[in-house]
Amino acid sequence: MSAVVNRILYSASGNKNKRKETELMKLWKIVGGVLMTATVAGCSSNAADVPTPAPGNQVTADASQISGPAVRGSVNLRQRIALPPNAEVTVTLADVSLADAPARVLSQKVFRTDGKQPPYNFVLPYNPQDIQPNQRINLSAAIKIDGRLVFITDTLNEVVNNNAGTQKDLVLVPVSADGAATVLSEKSKSVGASPL
Repeated sequence: MSAVVNRILYSASGNKNKRKETELMKLWKIVGGVLMTATVAGCSSNAADVPTPAPGNQVTADASQISGPAVRGSVNLRQRIALPPNAEVTVTLADVSLADAPARVLSQKVFRTDGKQPPYNFVLPYNPQDIQPNQRINLSAAIKIDGRLVFITDTLNEVVNNNAGTQKDLVLVPVSADGAATVLSEKSKSVGASPL
């Protein structure tokens, strides 16, 4: 009888552990979804407020023009795609510490590609007084063609705090028609990007 009771108790505790593992997996999916939402919100929440330079006035920022702290890196595409000259790159440094609030943009740079192809180097200055040591600072990028979002970063790219440094190379992925990051298809090639 005691063996049967032990077997039942062992079986019940095994189910509890599986339930806890399942609940933990659900929690991580929710946390991951919130982080992705915050990252995408950082890319697009203040896009209308950022002035777009006129064609031919590409924003160039080399290290000699920047005094003070800055995040440096490059923007590249996962696929080998030729972008049209009117493609617009936005690189954003944002505080994504609060999961239930929009990302707070700390610095942002917008420039046209003018026919140049990736990788695109950038230097993004920031004010260190705007950043607290416990904040999560994310670097994201997006590319628009004719005002339509076509490439984004799909991962959290932490910089500045938590020993993350100030050098980061970003790899962008295509955005599908429904707004989700996806693998480039024939349909999405028609937005103006063409394979090399």
